[in-house]
Amino acid sequence: MDEFQDWTFDPVHYPPSDVREFVEGLHQKNQRNVLIVDPGIKNRTGYKYYDEGLIQVLFFFNQS
Repeated sequence: MDEFQDWTFDPVHYPPSDVREFVEGLHQKNQRNVLIVDPGIKNRTGYKYYDEGLIQVLFFFNQS
């Protein structure tokens, strides 16, 4: 994740070309990669998924 935002990819630490090469290597060995989705959404106004979640009242905020 880039800056802990879901649905993003950190291109500095994981360049897309390196990731593609890694995944292709797995496939050549009959292995697969598994995408794991972190259900946490970064709490930042302007982040599409956070803003949409607020509009749809999808979040529970702990008030303590």
